Amino acid sequence: MTLAKEVQAESIAYAVCQHLGIDTSDYSFTYIATYAQNDQDFLKQTLIEIKTISSDLIDKIESIFEKSRFSRKKITYYIV
Repeated sequence: MTLAKEVQAESIAYAVCQHLGIDTSDYSFTYIATYAQNDQDFLKQTLIEIKTISSDLIDKIESIFEKSRFSRKKITYYIV
């Protein structure tokens, strides 16, 4: 996996988890900073793709919650 894909994957996972109320910041921030090598220009370049994919995943997950008999809170409890 390329450097850009590593940063994107972890950033997307972080955004989706945050939306679901799962705090992964202790792990995610260090991981992203390590792979991005603190290169803010690099992070800015991938931000649009991260935002687009994160939003799409969140929309799909929320749609599943709406169709499910479980609430988001209950499912998040099982994940954590």
